[in-house]
Amino acid sequence: MSFLQQPVYSALAALPKPDMRSTLFESYVPGVTPLSTVPSVFGTLALYLAVIFTGQRIMKDRKPMSESPRPRPWALVADDSRC
Repeated sequence: MSFLQQPVYSALAALPKPDMRSTLFESYVPGVTPLSTVPSVFGTLALYLAVIFTGQRIMKDRKPMSESPRPRPWALVADDSRC
């Protein structure tokens, strides 16, 4: 570890570690927590499918977007095939 990393590591190691298991189970209340009932799950699923298939129907007749002739530096960074 470098000289500069040591103080940061020490400070982070001194922080109290949260007990994730108790946090997750204490915050869940059946019937109150979102998506904890069957009707809310099916309603959310229906809404999701409606958005997906409506978007697909809207985009069906549109032509694909064309690439602009300007170079985009972020596209070179994100492209893993150039490595």
